[in-house]
Amino acid sequence: MFDWIDRLPRARFGLLLALPSAIFLFSVILYPLVNLIITSLQTHDELFNASFVGLGNYQMMFQDTRFWQDLGRSFLYTIGSILIFFPAGFAVALSLNRIGRYETLFRGISLLPWAIPPVTAAMMWRWSLNGQYGIVNDWLLRLHIVSEPINWLTNGILAMFVIIAVDAWIRIPFTALLLLAGLKAIPEDLYESASMDGAGIIASFRHITLPLLRYPISIILALQTMFAFRTYDIQAVLTGGGPGTATELLVKYIHDAAFRSFDFGTASAVSIIMLIFCFLFVLFYFKMLQVKI
Repeated sequence: MFDWIDRLPRARFGLLLALPSAIFLFSVILYPLVNLIITSLQTHDELFNASFVGLGNYQMMFQDTRFWQDLGRSFLYTIGSILIFFPAGFAVALSLNRIGRYETLFRGISLLPWAIPPVTAAMMWRWSLNGQYGIVNDWLLRLHIVSEPINWLTNGILAMFVIIAVDAWIRIPFTALLLLAGLKAIPEDLYESASMDGAGIIASFRHITLPLLRYPISIILALQTMFAFRTYDIQAVLTGGGPGTATELLVKYIHDAAFRSFDFGTASAVSIIMLIFCFLFVLFYFKMLQVKI
């Protein structure tokens, strides 16, 4: 029945094997992406009838002050999260790599923040940081670090720091897990040889650990940066964009345009811009770390 398969040339047989994956890829990625691009070039009336406006949505978006403010806060949020989760995740991975006994136990404990759904984690931190009954203020008061409760989520600067810190707290376990896998793959003989040549801990880390972790680091930074840049749930649960618009990110701009103003064209246009930035993040990391795509 399937004798015709045996008679296929090698190239056509390879294409046949790749066809199901190609169909799946088109269904879940390419078709929505094409539809998103088309929608970004349209506007909709009260009955959701579409009309073509070309780059009109992009023009209005670039003239909107709120767009630039939300974009700037999104960059601040993303960069701040990276500056916290990557060094902390690296430190956790190095610590776990040196633990002999109970490594599995400590590894499981370190993964707990990652196992908690982001919405649940954000709600947990929202209760903990409450200005009246939050446990964080209770500890600070008991330890006499502060003299009065801190309004973590009603002060604009503090609220931005909080959502950045919570985002980083969630991302540390995944970062540590991937880096730990990379550390386990490095032969111990390299460190022993470097030690015999007089290299210290810092020199071994610089010339052995970092170069051999180049690929895991690039993947971690690319993925986590994209995830942080498009995060919505943490900000929505913790602050809702407040106080005022102090913690409003670009994803909230998209949400409000689509589901409050029903301006799907503008929401799609902003989504395209966000997608472009995510792609640029990946290129930047791969270029910086000299990783071939």
